[in-house]
Amino acid sequence: MNPDTANYTMTGFGLYVPSYLAEQLQHLDLTTLALYESHLRNSGKAAATIEKYTRFIQCFILSLGDHYLSIALVRAWLESMKKTKHINTVNNAVSALNGFFKWLGRADCVVSFFPYQEPQFREDRRNLEKADFDRMLDKADVRMRAILLTFYGTGIRVSELQQLSIRRRSSS
Repeated sequence: MNPDTANYTMTGFGLYVPSYLAEQLQHLDLTTLALYESHLRNSGKAAATIEKYTRFIQCFILSLGDHYLSIALVRAWLESMKKTKHINTVNNAVSALNGFFKWLGRADCVVSFFPYQEPQFREDRRNLEKADFDRMLDKADVRMRAILLTFYGTGIRVSELQQLSIRRRSSS
């Protein structure tokens, strides 16, 4: 290699491009994804997280076809996702892709999360009618009745119920 080509790299097309640009001419494939999946396992990620992340990344890689990885293609793919998926799902994909790109050394492809604000109030159609609640209470055993009345009286979530404990009052 002569001094004129010292800072250049030959591409798969036989063309020389600046080395910094050659790093960005990167085709992604499922072999790279398998290596990243192994990295996630070794990092102690939960199996469900690994499965979710690899599914998003695989879909993205397959959408690239013969194109090189670029921030424009990342953004276009995420925008197309926004048309059919909930914004939380799209942001999960952003999280998966950003971790993958950082692992690849491609911080230039990392994107920001899409803003989303959870509605403060549920739609009325999602509320349980009093008559329906009363029917549930009538059919419930003692334990389930206590659970239902706890939800009704406190407004806690189902996931928070397991943190409750029953203490008897001492009669003094």
